[in-house]
Amino acid sequence: MSHFGSLAFAAATAIAAWQSPRVHRAPNPHAELVVVLEQPRHLGGFLGNSGSVAPLPGGRFCVSDTSSGRVLLIGSDGTRLASSPAMFEAPAALALSPSCDSVYLADATGHALHRLSLPDLSPICSTRPVEGARGLCYPAGLAVSPRDGRVFVSDKGNHRVVCYDAALSVELFSHGRCGGGEGELNSPSGLALLGGGGAEEERLVVADTDNHRLVLLGSEGGFVRSIGGRSDAPPPGLSEPEFLEWLSSRGAAQSGAVRLTEPSGVAVTAAGRLLVSERASGVWHLLAPDGGRGGAG
Repeated sequence: MSHFGSLAFAAATAIAAWQSPRVHRAPNPHAELVVVLEQPRHLGGFLGNSGSVAPLPGGRFCVSDTSSGRVLLIGSDGTRLASSPAMFEAPAALALSPSCDSVYLADATGHALHRLSLPDLSPICSTRPVEGARGLCYPAGLAVSPRDGRVFVSDKGNHRVVCYDAALSVELFSHGRCGGGEGELNSPSGLALLGGGGAEEERLVVADTDNHRLVLLGSEGGFVRSIGGRSDAPPPGLSEPEFLEWLSSRGAAQSGAVRLTEPSGVAVTAAGRLLVSERASGVWHLLAPDGGRGGAG
């Protein structure tokens, strides 16, 4: 089996992609497996710095090729099947549409989202700046709802998450502003969708990188809870007894808590657990949806 053929068997697929780990979800129920790849030599002739991968049915997958400004469609044997025009500034995160007939791309320094058709990777539509509205700034992570096709993007430079319709023409809602409290984010990165089966509400999992936590949002953008996170300073104006009480409660609260450092990638495994990668350390965390620890690597 080729390096990339193993992607077809991954329920949660990861690439330690040339600089930092990124995590991606592969829609395959047969195994719970993490595949970590280095740049395969047989693709070196046309693949430069890869920013993201999106597995497709049949073992094919799309790759964003950062150095050439393109998206590539690769066969299960490593053969290049198609290439988009070299029209993107820094193609990064990818996410498939529910029907797998198109792929969404976040162009980080182009500050835009694009939808490309499959299998030819021709452009379909893009986000457009709206006069008087705040545009995207370094979009970093993508997730697409299998239920209704809505597109979620982490708007890293604006410290928020934005939800668009499938045509990228309407901004349905946004969540976040710069900060570390409820309703606030600090350089959000990876995204993943949790639940959504039957009548269960979808929840969006956000890697809130510079707040060292995950944030769970409801399907309409409301805050649900956070996992991890830490505060290294007490609230201002505490008396000595109040400070000692704060210190005691902080230690008790963190004694069994998950401690994340710069989480950047997040995926949901076939068993419904959260797989999280840390940007700087390369550590992987396997967590229950309620934040309980399932393992680290």
